[in-house]
Amino acid sequence: MSIKWYDNDTDTFFEEGHRVTWFGDENETEGELKMIGEKTFAVQWEDGSYIEYPNDHQEAIKKI
Repeated sequence: MSIKWYDNDTDTFFEEGHRVTWFGDENETEGELKMIGEKTFAVQWEDGSYIEYPNDHQEAIKKI
């Protein structure tokens, strides 16, 4: 079962596999949402880094 979240500000659902960017990133770093868990989510960034974030950082991710 895939967990997803909803962003009220952009009226957007986020699911695993969606392309995302870090909101406010001047370099517009892009990545793929690899995992959404109950307490964390993870992004595989275009530079090859795989980073897990706590769910309270979801507002920093925007779908592209």
